[in-house]
Amino acid sequence: MSKKFNPIVIGYLTNEAKQYKDEAQRKYRLYNEFFAYVQKFIPVDDKEAFKGNLYSTFTDTFALKFTNQFPPQLSVRKMFELMEVDTAKIDFYVREIDAIKIDIDLNTGEPINEPDWNVYTQSNEQNKLFEYLTKTIDAIQLGNEFGIQVYPSNICQAFSGWVAYDWEQNKLVPNVARVLGNERSF
Repeated sequence: MSKKFNPIVIGYLTNEAKQYKDEAQRKYRLYNEFFAYVQKFIPVDDKEAFKGNLYSTFTDTFALKFTNQFPPQLSVRKMFELMEVDTAKIDFYVREIDAIKIDIDLNTGEPINEPDWNVYTQSNEQNKLFEYLTKTIDAIQLGNEFGIQVYPSNICQAFSGWVAYDWEQNKLVPNVARVLGNERSF
């Protein structure tokens, strides 16, 4: 009878999470710039109504507001021209916003359904290996309390790459790529 597998968090995709947050903030900023510009021409009461069909919602609302002020055969593009709407600016905002494939709350700018950026073990063997490496590193670091100085480079070398040095945290850590079995060999 095998033991039930429970994945352990062994890492975090920091760069991917930061890039995702940056893109979400950029999309929110672009939306705000777009709304600030179009409010010169139309009221923007419900920002969520613009999601997914930014350009068509703007043109429909614009046409609805200004249709009575122009002859009936006049196109919306011509109305834009006569009302001095910068269509290049509108097209830029629409293109840039649509290019960012992150769904955000337009009131707060927070991403909706943000992915899990944690890295998990995939088997009981990986759990055991990660726990062993973590306990070993803890035991080595405990030696510092007794004045036993061990150099991280020596530990990394002694463990043949199973233990790595994290420069951001300034400490030894298990080599996650090796634990997961997806370390690239050169």
